[in-house]
Amino acid sequence: MNPYYPSDLKPSMAWSRVIDAPWAHKKKYVLPTPAQAEAVARFVEWVASPASSGLAIPRTWIGLAGSKLAMAEVESASKLRPGIYAHHYFGHADGSLLVLYAWLRLEAGLAPDTAFAEAVRRGTGVRWNVDLADLITATKPKE
Repeated sequence: MNPYYPSDLKPSMAWSRVIDAPWAHKKKYVLPTPAQAEAVARFVEWVASPASSGLAIPRTWIGLAGSKLAMAEVESASKLRPGIYAHHYFGHADGSLLVLYAWLRLEAGLAPDTAFAEAVRRGTGVRWNVDLADLITATKPKE
């Protein structure tokens, strides 16, 4: 678990990168490590798969509306339904960047380094959501 606020960072910690994030409380966000982001993507992949026997969590991205993935509160998230949520969708302002990273890995099929760089790029400076239209179009099967 990484510190949420940049003011909590210390030189000895594994976290050092902070982005401008209007969607985050205090408008700054301490980036997780790439390993943390990948662990979230692997967990989402497993928990939404048949391998997670006894669980019924669909790989439905609650914050995705059309081609826009929420980085902030999602009004409909207060009515819980099965799927993948960021905590920020209904509460404290965290998890959005990790959900974005997981989507980039699992749905867009980006390699870990590319997905992390894209999550940082797309999550920096935005307020409400990121547009994934270019990736959704690129990954959509041809009919």
